[in-house]
Amino acid sequence: MEEERDWSWFHTDDGQLIERSWANIEKGLIPWDEVTDDELAKGKLRDGAGGWRHNVNAKIPRKLIPELTRRLKERYDDALREYLRKAQAVYFEVMEDPAASHADRMRASAYVQERLIGKVPDKVEVIAEVKPWEGLIDGILTDVPDGD
Repeated sequence: MEEERDWSWFHTDDGQLIERSWANIEKGLIPWDEVTDDELAKGKLRDGAGGWRHNVNAKIPRKLIPELTRRLKERYDDALREYLRKAQAVYFEVMEDPAASHADRMRASAYVQERLIGKVPDKVEVIAEVKPWEGLIDGILTDVPDGD
């Protein structure tokens, strides 16, 4: 059975109890690992019972906002990377499954190819416009004698 947690306090390595607050996180007294993903995403710390109401520590010091944002993005990216291999395995499984429909196998194959070699552009537009100074340079270069 898991022990109930009082979210108001943090136990330091040396046994001290300090208030779980953004100010103490800013001072480095509480490690960022102690802040949950939900707390990072909501931008506020849990109250003593683990809920979100009556949160007296909701105000984040301005200097912490870029670090909070960076850490939230980092955790999000880590979670996505964790599932990337699983997602790839599903595409490979469908692509190689003889019981899958031909259309499904083709879509999975096309998806894998696009990720490996890039998607073929739908439209390529080429505009050839000669700038006035380019015309002058072309005229100079073409009028130079060979020197033979």
